[in-house]
Amino acid sequence: APDTSHIVGSPRSLDSIDVLEGWNLVGSISYSVDTALISSEPPGIRASLWYGYAGGYAASSALLPGQGYWIRASAAGRFILDAAASFLSKPKEPTQTHFLVSADEFIVTEKSGAQQSLYIEERLTPTGALSELPPQGPEGTFDARFASQKSIESAKSSGGQTITIRSSSYPIKFKWN
Repeated sequence: APDTSHIVGSPRSLDSIDVLEGWNLVGSISYSVDTALISSEPPGIRASLWYGYAGGYAASSALLPGQGYWIRASAAGRFILDAAASFLSKPKEPTQTHFLVSADEFIVTEKSGAQQSLYIEERLTPTGALSELPPQGPEGTFDARFASQKSIESAKSSGGQTITIRSSSYPIKFKWN
């Protein structure tokens, strides 16, 4: 007969995640956490947007329980996740573009349906400066990004912008919003 293991625990509404300088793959706590409310020790080590992955990287405005996220740190330290304000509210779905109101979206989609949104701003904002994408996934996975390794670039750049694409499923479609 198969063995069954029961794991007992309590929901976590407050925790910290130790990170090293560079890219870190992290989880969340038991409740949704607004990324704008995540603090760090030492202060100011967040060097990117928070990214989830679902066939392409997407900036997340909330970290959801059971999901993984990429974050780049400018130094070793810790991020503090505190969902105390979320106890009485239902977890919300993260919106990718709440911070990109002034940007034009360029969607790159491969035949399998995997897609990546890239954005062009009139001039690079502080959000754009944090838009370096996490490392590419394993060979055979879809990836699209600007040659700068970012998901947001300025339209005012001299010489235009180059997009690099890796795909195992052609044709590739481009859509401008």
